[in-house]
Amino acid sequence: GVEKEAAAAASIVVWLITFAACSLAGVPLLIHEGLSLGKLRELAEHEKEAASESAAQQGDSAQ
Repeated sequence: GVEKEAAAAASIVVWLITFAACSLAGVPLLIHEGLSLGKLRELAEHEKEAASESAAQQGDSAQ
């Protein structure tokens, strides 16, 4: 086996590398598409509201 501390450290490093790679690729693509973090947040809110309405309608039709 591997020591818990070494395993935790390795997993954190791998996560940081993965996160950084996605961010470095994602931010330029976000800018290229003309989006911002605020716009993404707004889109996510609209999707959340639509999903809630859809779930409520499905719940009403099931009764």
